[in-house]
Amino acid sequence: MRLDLDGDEGAGAGPPPDQAWVISTLFDDQQIGAEAQHMALFEFPARRVQPGRDGDDLKSEEGCNRPQSQRDEKQRDQAAPPAQGGNQQLVRAPARRMVRARHQHLFVILRLQRNHAIASQSCPRMAWRRCPDCMAVCGGGNARREVEHAHEKERPMSAQTLSVPQLADCYLQSDVVVIDSRFALADPGLGERQYAEGHIPGAVYLHLDRDLSGPKATHGGRHPLPDPQGLARTFAAAGIDSAPPSLVVVYDDSRFGFAARVWWLLRWLGHDRVCVLDGGFAAWRAAGHPVSDRSAAPRTGNFVPRVHAEKVVDKAYVESLPNGAVLIDSREERRYFGLEEPIDPVAGHIPGARNFPWQQASDTQAGWLAADAQRERLGDAATASEIIVYCGSGVTACVNLLALAELGRDDAKLYAGSWSDWCSYR
Repeated sequence: MRLDLDGDEGAGAGPPPDQAWVISTLFDDQQIGAEAQHMALFEFPARRVQPGRDGDDLKSEEGCNRPQSQRDEKQRDQAAPPAQGGNQQLVRAPARRMVRARHQHLFVILRLQRNHAIASQSCPRMAWRRCPDCMAVCGGGNARREVEHAHEKERPMSAQTLSVPQLADCYLQSDVVVIDSRFALADPGLGERQYAEGHIPGAVYLHLDRDLSGPKATHGGRHPLPDPQGLARTFAAAGIDSAPPSLVVVYDDSRFGFAARVWWLLRWLGHDRVCVLDGGFAAWRAAGHPVSDRSAAPRTGNFVPRVHAEKVVDKAYVESLPNGAVLIDSREERRYFGLEEPIDPVAGHIPGARNFPWQQASDTQAGWLAADAQRERLGDAATASEIIVYCGSGVTACVNLLALAELGRDDAKLYAGSWSDWCSYR
């Protein structure tokens, strides 16, 4: 199909160049064969949306989807002479976009020039700040990024997570950095071996112990925070830029357990344009997307740290929490109640802490829980005057911090040493 841009009565040949045209396409899954879901390019029809209209009523311009009165308007517009000034000619222009069956509703912005319309495509998460659902991620787009956020029909996208189809649309772009953070506490070398066997093409591997933690001491926990300057060099070596900010997408295979640590560390150093891949590497592979066994060799980025010291607290701070503050223990219930302790020398929890296991922030089938489900899970803890989160060593606590950020609680703090620091004084 070809793109046909229709004018409205009295609008002449089109809006001035600083106005936008919105095109909308509605697909049925049956229209896109399985063999075309990953690679096919489609052209589709569109019509202009008047300022203030939401475009929900847009259908194909072919046939009888439009009322008779609108078809009469179209005929009058086609017969009307071009208006003076502005665009002298509105031409039929193709608008190509790689689509999948899951992309049911795609908005594209066209900017009109004198003799042609240009449709540019980019990652939905790298668009201008037009979409409230991805406001935290979309801050670094530039003037040529003109594709609206592609909302998936199944459920609203999180501001802190990215779906596999969204990543597939943009992972090869130069300002997207993909981080593989797979790890296993019982086998610290497992994640690196998995990376060597296969990873998302272009992904850079970061090791929890070597790259994302500082040296251990008597106190401070099993995974102390790394030195900010050293961590900044690690992020720069991974190709992450601060200006303009790269879009960083982190994945693991542990239901966000390690990817959330990278997410939090980047935000601790002032880089907010980061999200976690919903479903991790398993979801990417299950969707049939490419996998590589070549180690990435990224260029060095211009990452500059802006440390947010207010995001971290220590043992002394936790001991003197004010009234109204909530202390969240993110470990499994059996560890919280002291029924078992497989890692640290002492079982139990910090007095006064409430238990919200990090695994409950996601579902093994549906993936990351939507904001309403996170709000229900956390209850009144999410509205406390102050929130401190800990786990065993400051790693999986970041999953609950991810959920709290989803609810607008970016002010929640991490007790970085967590239980392994607390019990080291006993």
